[in-house]
Amino acid sequence: MKALPILLCAVLFFGVGCQSQQLASATPEALAAESDFAVAEAFYHTRAPSLAQELERRKLIQREEWKAVYSNEVVRGMTEPAVRASWGPPRRVNVTVTAGGESRQLCYSPDEYGIHRAFVYIDNGRASAWQASTR
Repeated sequence: MKALPILLCAVLFFGVGCQSQQLASATPEALAAESDFAVAEAFYHTRAPSLAQELERRKLIQREEWKAVYSNEVVRGMTEPAVRASWGPPRRVNVTVTAGGESRQLCYSPDEYGIHRAFVYIDNGRASAWQASTR
């Protein structure tokens, strides 16, 4: 019975990896049809130059943000796709809509960088704050 959860985890992990690899080798026309988040998250998994070029073409990651993305860091003012390219797909997204706009809370937990739980707050499309606890 213990083999089933391990097998399920392997299928889920490699399924995500396969999808990211497919995007990394997709034609520019096929990439253009993908969502901003799909391209950013595939970049996180593969670091493929073709995906970096697509993110730049869409103007989703500013020139000065690339160092943070490659270092798996989040900086204030990053777009949500830049955050996802840096930290990957969040486990959950909480959305709050007010008269002032939309706020999103990206929930990460746990990861391979030693962060036990982290939240990134996106206000009107840009990272405004984050909090993290280490193990």
